[in-house]
Amino acid sequence: MAFALSAICMTAAAFSQTEETQKTDTLLNLTGTPKVTILERPEGITLLANDSIGNLSDSISISYPTAAVVTTRQADTKYDRKNVGFRPDNVCKNIKSKWSAVMSGICLGLSDPVGQTCGGGLEWSKSIEIGWFQCLGVSYELNRYSWLSLGIGFDWRNYKITTSDKRLIVNSDHQLEWGAYPESSIPRNSRLKVFSLQFPLMFTGRIPGTSLLVEAGPIFNFNTYCSVLTCYEDISGNKYKDFTKYVDNRLFTVDLFGCVSLKNGIGIYARYSPMKVMNGNSGINFSPMTIGFIIGCLSL
Repeated sequence: MAFALSAICMTAAAFSQTEETQKTDTLLNLTGTPKVTILERPEGITLLANDSIGNLSDSISISYPTAAVVTTRQADTKYDRKNVGFRPDNVCKNIKSKWSAVMSGICLGLSDPVGQTCGGGLEWSKSIEIGWFQCLGVSYELNRYSWLSLGIGFDWRNYKITTSDKRLIVNSDHQLEWGAYPESSIPRNSRLKVFSLQFPLMFTGRIPGTSLLVEAGPIFNFNTYCSVLTCYEDISGNKYKDFTKYVDNRLFTVDLFGCVSLKNGIGIYARYSPMKVMNGNSGINFSPMTIGFIIGCLSL
């Protein structure tokens, strides 16, 4: 680290019967010198400038006049690797990027198929959501208590029915309908699975004086996969599965998300989509609402 002695000012006070005179001069200006030594004695001050190998390269001595007032000022300058040039030391210490990389937790909740058509049947208690909220994201600090973040994550939602009176089927137009199990079969369950690539845009605020975080914002979903699976058995115990992934689901949806959590701990979240899961012509359709836990919340 190189030191630059920017100015040494000496004011000599000379008193007379009519006036007081003060004088300030710049005596020495050194830049790029590896080491500067200042020796102060009662009779004056001496500056020693050494080169990179320790040899004396320059010096100057200043004698203190009687009743003199001496003022010195020193600026410490550091090289900033990110920019060509120098920054004052107090500026370097305060350099702090407001951008940071973030990663947040695993979501686990129960999904309620709100507003089911065709008499309903999908069960909230059997329908689950599993997701990685943000496997990678970026955060921008608005102030010491609030942040904005945008990330990418994954989400799986399974909507299930376990009653024996009906099951999910997909018609020739790839639309969802209710159907019956084969005669003399033993019903097990029927489910709809939707996988989403999600992009949460979140506002996060910390409650002052606590470790609680409040997070809210929209989640933009690209629903890249959808399938229907039905499981049943015959009277001999043979197991059967009817499976199809040719389902006319909505490819893009937006969810509203809210969460209250402990910093870097566990939280409770709610997630609701005002948009339907399936396209408009489907016989079975609904808007999902999930309530659950998020583990390993946003680290800020």
